[in-house]
Parts: sequence; structure tokens; C-alpha cells
Amino acid sequence: MEKLCRLLLAGALTLSLAACGSNTASTENKTDNKATAEPAAESSDLDFYFISLMTGGAAWSRAEKGFNDACEELGINGQFLAPVERNNLVEMVTLLDQAVTQEADAVIGVYASTETFGPSLLNAKEKGIVTASVQLKLDPQYIDFMIGTNQTQIGIEMANALLEYSGDKDTTVMFLCGSAGEITNMQYEAFCKTLEGHDNITVLDMKFDDGAAATANQVISDEYTANPDLNAVVCLDSSAATIGAASFVEEKGLQDEWTVIGIDASADILNYVKNGALTATMNQDFYKMGHDSVVMAYELIKNGTQPPFENDSGCYLIRPEDVDAYAKANGIELK
Repeated sequence: MEKLCRLLLAGALTLSLAACGSNTASTENKTDNKATAEPAAESSDLDFYFISLMTGGAAWSRAEKGFNDACEELGINGQFLAPVERNNLVEMVTLLDQAVTQEADAVIGVYASTETFGPSLLNAKEKGIVTASVQLKLDPQYIDFMIGTNQTQIGIEMANALLEYSGDKDTTVMFLCGSAGEITNMQYEAFCKTLEGHDNITVLDMKFDDGAAATANQVISDEYTANPDLNAVVCLDSSAATIGAASFVEEKGLQDEWTVIGIDASADILNYVKNGALTATMNQDFYKMGHDSVVMAYELIKNGTQPPFENDSGCYLIRPEDVDAYAKANGIELK
């Protein structure tokens, strides 16, 4: 069947990371990797702030835990902040400005664009504050370093997972995301490029769930009604898409017919992988993003150790046989 890969042009972010590497091997005994620093003998006088898009959720709850764990390990006064309205950049800039006013030693955050956050970051650097970006690459004039996932590699790994589980059967796959942007464009482009030459796979246009699992479920239902050949979903940039896709498959009893590759590794998502509503899920190491950003900023401040400008936090596939070991290693309670 003809493969359709229409790349969206929308985008407001600039993200380019060093390769996270292909890693779809078993995650037996896999735990979140983290950097280490010499533990503080006593509480330091350092104040670190993390400006997040949101609190909670499969991804950012792990980033928060990593951030808090590192602050505790190093005796740092840490505050994990997020806007009242998720993804509200105006609120996030206000939180960043407040951290600078409070004479923070380091401000770590999800800085979506230099247009929005640039002036505040320049002000922070002028005051000698260490600035670090999570998931997004900004020009070095704004940040000291960045840490996050290679979005192109995620697209490649998702495509490889689909090929592995779909085999040679005719597959019509839907690409479901939270919202349009450069990150999703990069993932989608890499996904489509990897599938070139596999004529049994048809890739549909991207669809969006606006961060709501119920919306994701309905979007899939509408697409399935319009296109009965649909038998695969790949979820990127959205744990809501993963939950919505899994619930749809479970409701319709399609576990043995569909291939659904999710993203993130919350308890709900892992339960869906275990019971077959999800074929597998791709995990980004948000814990490492939160934890290692603190360690690198601490080493820079205390010891003058300059970290690499770009730091890949990695990604890997969690399969059904990996779920119990991963959950146990990371303190996640399953049903």
C-alpha cells in the first residue's frame, strides 16, 4: 500500500541533541540512570529552581523526583515550580523571573523559545546564575548546558518497534501526539524515513489529543470509523495519547489485532503493556533529566567543572516481559 508521510510545518521550538542510541533490548533490572557528585557534608547554601511545564503526569513527575533526589543528595535547597495552567509560557516566565529575583544559584527549565524566555535567561546569566535547559536546545548565550532526549532517535526507535511487531502484515498506522510543533515534526519525519521501502505500511497524517486521554480515544475512534484498515497507533509526545489508545483497544477487544506503541512509563501505562492493550512503550529518562541537571549545575558552581553543552538522557523500549522488573526497580506499584 502507498505510504503517506505528510510532514507538518508548524513549529516553535529548536531541539537538537546528541544521539541517544538504539536501545530496544530487554530492560531487565533497568533503572533510571543518573550521574553522581560528591555528596555534600552538610546542607549547602545553594538554591536551585526547576521551571516545569506542569506537575504530575508520567513524565514530569519523574523529572520532579529526580530533581528532588539530587537536591537532597547534595544538600541543595530545591524548588520544583510549574504554572497553574499546564504549558502556560507566560506563567513560566514569571516563575523564572521570580527565581532570579530570589537570587537563585541555578535555574533549570523547559524553555520553549528564546523569544519567550531569552530576556529572562540573559538577565539570569548576567547575575551569575547557572542556566540549564531540559528537552530543548537554545543558543549558548542563553544557557550553560542542556539535557534531554534525542527526538529524531525516538522516531527511529518507534518505527523499528512497529516493524518488529507488525512484521509483513498490511499495517495502517496513526501517529498520535499532544500538539503540533518542531519536536513532533522531527519524530514524525524520522519515523516516516525509517519506514521507507516497507510498502505494507501506510502512515497516516498526524492527529492530536490536546493532552487529554478522552480526546485521544475519540480521535482514534473517529479515524477507525473513517478508515477501517487502521490497525496500529504510535503515540509520541503524549502519555495522554498512550492512555487513550490503550483504552480504545481494550474497549474494542483489539489486543490481538492492533499494534500500539506508547510513550512514558507510568503505572497505568505499564499495566496496559502488561495486559496487552499496549504492545510496548518507549520510555524517556525524565528522572535523569531532573537528577543530572542538578548534578551538572552543582559541579559547575562548586568545582568549576563545565559539562558538555548537549547531554542525551536516553530512550528505550519497555516490552511486556520487562514490566515487572522495571516497576520493581523504580518503586512503581502495578495492579
